[in-house]
Amino acid sequence: MKKLLLFAIFQLSIFLLCPFSSSGQDIHFDLVPRPQDQTGTIILSMAQDNRGYLWLATTNGLYKYDGNQYTAYHSQALNPNSISNDFLECVAADKQGYIWIGYFHNTSGLDRLDPSTGIVTHFHHKENDSYSIASDSVSTIMQDHEGTIWIGTINGLDRFDSKTNRFYHYQHKENDPASLSCNSVRAIYEDKDGVLWVGTGSAWFDNLQKKGGLNKLDKKTGKFTTYLHNDSDPHSLIDNRIGAIFEDSHGNFWVGSAGDGLHKMDRKTGSFERLLYNPSHPDGLSRPPTGQAIQGGEDHITFITEDNKARLWIGTINGGINVYDPATKKSSWFGSGKNSKVKLGDNGYWRACKTKDGLLWISSWGFNLYKINPYKVNVPYTYIGTFVNHIAEDNSKTLWVGTNKGLVHLDSNGTTQKFLVDKDSSRQNNIIIFIEKDDSNRLWLATLHGLYYFDPGTNKILGYHPANGNANSFFQDIIYTIRKGKNNKLWLGTNKGLKLLDIKTGAVTQYQHDAKDSGSISNNIVFAIGNYEKEDLWVGTADGINRLNKQTGLFKRYPGKLTIQSLFEDSKKDLWVGTISGLFRYDRNADMFLPFIDQSGEISAFESIWWIAEDDHQNLWLNTFKGILRMNKDRYETVVFGINQGVNRLALANFGYTRQNGDVLFGDTAGYFTFNNRLLQIDTLRPRVTISSFLLNNIVVEPSTNGILSAPIERTDEMRLNHNQNTFSFGFSSVDFVSDHRRVLYMLQNYDNKWRLSNESREAYYFNLPPGNYVFKVKAYGANGGSD
Repeated sequence: MKKLLLFAIFQLSIFLLCPFSSSGQDIHFDLVPRPQDQTGTIILSMAQDNRGYLWLATTNGLYKYDGNQYTAYHSQALNPNSISNDFLECVAADKQGYIWIGYFHNTSGLDRLDPSTGIVTHFHHKENDSYSIASDSVSTIMQDHEGTIWIGTINGLDRFDSKTNRFYHYQHKENDPASLSCNSVRAIYEDKDGVLWVGTGSAWFDNLQKKGGLNKLDKKTGKFTTYLHNDSDPHSLIDNRIGAIFEDSHGNFWVGSAGDGLHKMDRKTGSFERLLYNPSHPDGLSRPPTGQAIQGGEDHITFITEDNKARLWIGTINGGINVYDPATKKSSWFGSGKNSKVKLGDNGYWRACKTKDGLLWISSWGFNLYKINPYKVNVPYTYIGTFVNHIAEDNSKTLWVGTNKGLVHLDSNGTTQKFLVDKDSSRQNNIIIFIEKDDSNRLWLATLHGLYYFDPGTNKILGYHPANGNANSFFQDIIYTIRKGKNNKLWLGTNKGLKLLDIKTGAVTQYQHDAKDSGSISNNIVFAIGNYEKEDLWVGTADGINRLNKQTGLFKRYPGKLTIQSLFEDSKKDLWVGTISGLFRYDRNADMFLPFIDQSGEISAFESIWWIAEDDHQNLWLNTFKGILRMNKDRYETVVFGINQGVNRLALANFGYTRQNGDVLFGDTAGYFTFNNRLLQIDTLRPRVTISSFLLNNIVVEPSTNGILSAPIERTDEMRLNHNQNTFSFGFSSVDFVSDHRRVLYMLQNYDNKWRLSNESREAYYFNLPPGNYVFKVKAYGANGGSD
């Protein structure tokens, strides 16, 4: 027999962008793709389980979502282990991993699903059993900090005893002020002190318009303190029909009701501050303006929640969403109207769920699911008006921008000045490819027609004219790059080789390719000049990397027919090379350049590396054809910034530059982007990879007493197979809601010689394996990087 040792390695942590302001403008509603069979259905409830999956209770079944794929659960008449009905009302996930499902309109009661086995336990009301659930119409489910499951029904509040499978009832009793104020339970909430609050009443049924109320339960005595509307008390509830309860991170306690019913409650005194909508100040703290009545009910607050920036979200069934920012003390409105900060397709919103990664999920009455990423930003962009080729910073820390139409100066106040090489701005002379500042604060400009410099004393661009009519005027040269040397010397990368200019004397030393001399430069087209290492200079050409010994004037050529686009020596003295075939790193011990492999696969998959920069946290920033990459060099992980960061042009950036303050700038066709590294946050949450299935000869293996699996595969560490059970497959998944670009890799250790990239189906197949001991591993990387 052979032994198969099975475990999962999860390697995914999330690097997130923080917004630069907290206004409504930085809130992004991303419409989440829905499964094909979900067309025209409403998501009535959401919950995240202890493995990270998001569960959606809809009007057409139950769904599990990992950020990439959906798993559907539907009612099957001949399968007692399927869910009771496809019209769900609510869903909750407990600490043990069970999924609780409530049904309201179809009176199907309560279900408990074990996702690891697929077994569903059904709970129904029985007239002759006082310990059965109070009603088969379930509206809400919640687990408190002690692990107790609470169920809201149309016939009161139930507490479930998991040891005995009994339900204990809390119901309204006439003439008992300590009983539940109303049996129609719509919201259950536990505050930070462990106190249970119950919202009752319904805005959907006319006969309950006056009924309801907020209730506080004393768990020891089973008695309630009730809070009701009082016509003569302006500090009572404005309406008894309570649909939302929430305590924010500052300890404020919010209660939402039907009508214009946003309240802030003082729990010590039991008084309520009514925060009414004021049309004269629509950006004040309130719910949105009340919408028109809807079929079967009226407008009401459906949820109150908070994002990771402490902004308060107030959703309504027909009035849109208000987002209140306590920092600015203003609200922003979101909906389908013209005043919405972001134009949406809905005004009716039903449920909100905040997942552990800080994302908000909001379902609408218009069949949509929105994902709100509080970290997603529109990368700050400075518009120049023409193609930006390079940027430099002077001694005053102001920016100089080399463009296709001259040199642009941006002072600290944002004022711009333009300086032209040629008065005719359309002339190619004005295309400034590169800028280098010398020790005298002069800016040296590389152009398509020679070398120029900007004199800050005269505010003029001057052509470089060597002394005594030296023929080395560079006027016929295309200069691609400039690197400042010692003693008033400049290294120039041109279309006619590498040149060393002595600014003071005008003397020029030329290094050109000689087919008969192996010690000459490998190609005359020099795109990049690297930083220094001792007495040597790194030179990148159209035909490989060269190392110049400045004492002997001889070049060492490194093998590889690569077009070198950038050379960069980082703060640790490691040399990085950007080519049209990916990223390379210099190995000092081997004296050779090796393709760089990150933890998630070949970084060369990002194709051409145009430019390399480094921020003040020693992260590398790579400009590629497919977007901007930030790489943590210690962990060899990458973060992708591209078109999904809200700026569609970002993938077209053409160079990178690091300012003295650590900001990294990337230019494009009309301006430049600024990445402020100090505002980047690392989220240490590590969602787990799950091995979800094991198939033998393409047949799913279910747990059994004497079978291959004695427990569900996700709880199995080891299994043994016979010699002829050597064709099998694994199914696995990775939960990642932040990334639009993700990779999942797997390996069967002792068989695979490298990690394999998973396809979208997240399955790994193995055929006719020889006997042996194997370890199956899975690791996942999102667009936002990986972990140790």
